[in-house]
Parts: sequence; C-alpha cells; structure tokens
Amino acid sequence: MDNVEQTYRQLLADNIDLIRERCWYYSGTDKRLFVELLHEVYADLWYAMSLFDPTYSPLQQRQWVKGRCHGVYQRHRRLLGPSLLPLVEDVPEDITPEVLRESVEELAEDLADGERRLLDLLLQGYSQAECAERLGISRPAVNKRYRRMIEKMKQRYKKNLRL
Repeated sequence: MDNVEQTYRQLLADNIDLIRERCWYYSGTDKRLFVELLHEVYADLWYAMSLFDPTYSPLQQRQWVKGRCHGVYQRHRRLLGPSLLPLVEDVPEDITPEVLRESVEELAEDLADGERRLLDLLLQGYSQAECAERLGISRPAVNKRYRRMIEKMKQRYKKNLRL
C-alpha cells in the first residue's frame, strides 16, 4: 500500500463520525436514505482518492470530506439534472419524476454509446463537469456530446408528435 492510500485510509478513519453525521443530517429521519447516502459517500470518497492532497491540514481535510458528502447529497437529490431541461419544456407541474425520467429515456433510444453514457450520468444528477471527470474526457467533448444528444432527442420527440 502506497503512502497516499495509507494517508487516505487514515483520513476516512479519522472522519467516520463526520461522514455519519453529514449523512444523517441530509437524510433527516429516513433510515433507508441514510444508508443509501452512507454507501454512496464511501464509494465517492474512494473514487475521489486521486483528487485528495495529502498535504491538507486537518481542518482542510474535514472541509474536503464535508464537500464530498454534500456533492453526493446533491447528486442523490436531483432525479433529473438541470442539464436536461431543454427536453422538458411545457412539462405539467403535477408530473412525477419517474414519469419524466421514463419519457426522457424513451427519447434516448437512437443515441450512440457515448451519448447514452452521458445521459445516464445526467439522469443520476451529475453536472457536465462531473460527467467529464467520470467519462475521462474533456469538458468541450462533453458539451459536444450533450448538444448532439439533445438535438437527436428533440428530433425523436418531434417525430413522435407526428405519429
């Protein structure tokens, strides 16, 4: 085990109470949500190990962990990311997020693999910058895929209206 991984494991051990406290704060009294957030936070923290700077002071480490917890909560809360709003113009206010997600996924049938992976991340609530990081591509490449994806989905929507 290298030094950075060892330092990172110590960071997680030192901040376990903080992680639990933040997950409990965000979940309210919903135990199911608490467990989901806790699992997602640990997965996110492990994924983000390469972003961690071992020279952080203890205060900076706590702030970093709190920021990662908040980011997971934000992604968990957003069922449909704001990046997909061009597809859902004139949506009735009483529509459920599940119905909205199903209609977006129905429009996505003709997408290329890269566009489909981007859509999946957006539906999970990731921002375009986070999608670029997760997909391992540049931000301009994500923007280009996003524009192509939105255009294809709008064309499919118009085609479905004519049927």
